[in-house]
Amino acid sequence: MITGKTTFRNATINDMPHIVRMIGEFDLDYEHLAPEQFLVIEEEGQVVAFGRLKPYPDAVELGSVGVRPDRRKMGYGKMMVEALIEKAPDEIWITTNLRDYFRPFGFAESEQMPASIKNKLENFCHFTCRPGIAAMVLRKTSKLMDTKK
Repeated sequence: MITGKTTFRNATINDMPHIVRMIGEFDLDYEHLAPEQFLVIEEEGQVVAFGRLKPYPDAVELGSVGVRPDRRKMGYGKMMVEALIEKAPDEIWITTNLRDYFRPFGFAESEQMPASIKNKLENFCHFTCRPGIAAMVLRKTSKLMDTKK
């Protein structure tokens, strides 16, 4: 259960040391980190969760979602993913081994993907990511059509 004063905001340069430290601790994607890519959830002045929309020339990837260990299982991760989806363009990609976590948000595995996502899977993830990484996509227009059925 979320308690206290909780706010969403865009990350600032002052948040980056904390975000970078947690990205390292949580073994998340550390490529090309920039504050303008991140949203944070702040509780009583402390960053408790973060996530980003990472732009590529041909895609946008939702990634580097992390929740402070003492704030897990309280809904912060779900809130962050929902906020990033809302902020993102119509097509959003993720590279993840947590497929079952992202399916309820509307993400589906895809073997057809933009070159940048394919490159990440073949190069970056091959050397640094956890086993079982897959590309998943959410197309908001498809999700809207599904909810109208």
